[in-house]
Amino acid sequence: MFDWIMHNKTWLFSGVAVSVPIALAGWLLSRKNGGNIEQHAHGEKSPNVNTKGDVDIRYGE
Repeated sequence: MFDWIMHNKTWLFSGVAVSVPIALAGWLLSRKNGGNIEQHAHGEKSPNVNTKGDVDIRYGE
């Protein structure tokens, strides 16, 4: 395994050098887009709620 890494280190680490900054930029941009809930008015007293993840709804205390 170590011999394979040493033999292929050029293309292996050049791929890592490209993919890590792209993944980091994507993560930062996704965090910048705001919270997890978007709410839009859709008629009189009838909200339309869209989420970007899990939602935990609890009634009462």
